[in-house]
Amino acid sequence: MRARRNQTSWRITGWSQRLDAHNWCRSADRRPMRPGGQVQYGNNRVQEIVSGTRDIFRVDHFLGKQTVQNTLGLRFANRVFESAWDRLHVERVEIVWEEMHGLEGRAGYYDSAGALKDMIQNHLLQLMCLVAMEPPSDLAADEFRDRKMDLLRDVGSLSKKEMLAHTRLGRYAEGKIHGRRVRGYVDEAGVDSQRCTETFAEIRLFIDNERWRNVPFVLRTGKAMKHGSP
Repeated sequence: MRARRNQTSWRITGWSQRLDAHNWCRSADRRPMRPGGQVQYGNNRVQEIVSGTRDIFRVDHFLGKQTVQNTLGLRFANRVFESAWDRLHVERVEIVWEEMHGLEGRAGYYDSAGALKDMIQNHLLQLMCLVAMEPPSDLAADEFRDRKMDLLRDVGSLSKKEMLAHTRLGRYAEGKIHGRRVRGYVDEAGVDSQRCTETFAEIRLFIDNERWRNVPFVLRTGKAMKHGSP
């Protein structure tokens, strides 16, 4: 891979293209951020050299779901809901993503990640930001990012005692879901039975700001559940 200021040659996911000062190119990397800081730093540097920092968009694909997109309209284009979107009118918020299927051949990735890393620390936290953040002044990417960061800074940390009280972890065992037999997690192909990988995770968070103070936000996800999310 070679990079120069005015002309660049590079290869991404099996195809190559040449970019100069008179042309532009749009490229997409699926899940480019792998474990390991050195690999992640290298990916960032190449993208910045090729495209420039302001032309890089890091997108959580979960936010592209129609239900998630509808949340923006429900919040910011609906005066009825927006006026009641606070601790005076909302007792509790639950953000849930449950799946009826098990690993579906993803043991190589999932067994080293688990439900917390796979869903809660990225997808569900992003959705919580859209649900709870203050209205942005415009739809610019920087403005959305800043409002999300403001919200995350207000999320209270949990003590060891609170961690035990406000979190739940588990994993599915052998059984049936609507008549369909499901193997236990440790019996799935590719799973290391010595790991304590969770397939169910729930955490209750509190946002310490004027809008949401003392309102619990429950983030929950699980595989091989009786009911799946739409």
